[in-house]
Amino acid sequence: MSRRWSGLCCGLVALGAWTAACAAGADAKYVPPATHLQGIKQALGLLLGLASLVSLGLGSVALILVATAVSPLRVARAEQALRRGRWVAVALGIVSAGVLLLLASILGALAAGTGGVGGVLALAVLGFLLWLAVVGVAGMAWIVGERLLGQAAAEASAWRVAGTGALVLAGALLIPIFGWAFYLYVLCRGIGAGTLSLFSGGGAPATHTHTDDDAS
Repeated sequence: MSRRWSGLCCGLVALGAWTAACAAGADAKYVPPATHLQGIKQALGLLLGLASLVSLGLGSVALILVATAVSPLRVARAEQALRRGRWVAVALGIVSAGVLLLLASILGALAAGTGGVGGVLALAVLGFLLWLAVVGVAGMAWIVGERLLGQAAAEASAWRVAGTGALVLAGALLIPIFGWAFYLYVLCRGIGAGTLSLFSGGGAPATHTHTDDDAS
């Protein structure tokens, strides 16, 4: 009887140890549902951010091509301003953007007391800032596309030259941190060039194959 009781006790102890080990392993491998949901949210956030960057890049390319087609003379003047000086355009772009954004915020704050007129004027100011940026960046896209195409740029259409440069500039948005910083620099420089084009009376440079009048 003693042997039987001893064997039974040993079996119960072994069973208890095996059960405890299985429970410990299950606890170590168990992942709460909240963790799964958090991972899914992070993945969706990354996909949404990437889609936003791609949309922003494609939108930039589209606006650059529209500016090249609709307002070629203005883009040509912005290009000339970019060729004359780099940091002058950057500094002027920062100042212009700051002034226009401040004006838009003031008008927006006055929207409630002006029956919505301030809000409309704020949107108009922001639209003007966007127009300056698009014109200036289009001029920079033309310079980049011209340099990339080399001698072929002299015979290439305006769409090809501007589109090549626009794709390269917009591609910077896909590079985190450094690409975003570079595109911010391009944007500030473009706003400065667009501002300078307002006070420039020069015509289109010889590299431009289109001679249509400015439609803006």
